[in-house]
Amino acid sequence: MKFLVDAQLPRRLALWFQQRGHDVIHTIELIQQNRTPDPLLLAMANQDDRALVTKDTDFEITHELGQGPPKLLLITTGNIHNNELLIGGGVCRIRRTVARCCGRLQTPPEGAPFPQPS
Repeated sequence: MKFLVDAQLPRRLALWFQQRGHDVIHTIELIQQNRTPDPLLLAMANQDDRALVTKDTDFEITHELGQGPPKLLLITTGNIHNNELLIGGGVCRIRRTVARCCGRLQTPPEGAPFPQPS
């Protein structure tokens, strides 16, 4: 599956998806990096058939109105640090959600550390 990970989520999350065999782009890799405007992210997700992974609830509204993105993985964790998202229960919930929408994942052993960006 193809993913586009939004700016407010860590690059390590994109690497986590990549480790599991997915085609992933994080906004930091784009020309405007983490300042890429939402309309461009929507266009890219639509054009490349990518699921947008975000904490931004504005995308939930556009998704519900049928204005894109066609696939949305909304991370609703409350006010936690990104490191907390990447350990323990956060990863387990993400893994289950992705498994439901993507089928079986190529998963490293339980408790394997998140990759560190190079």
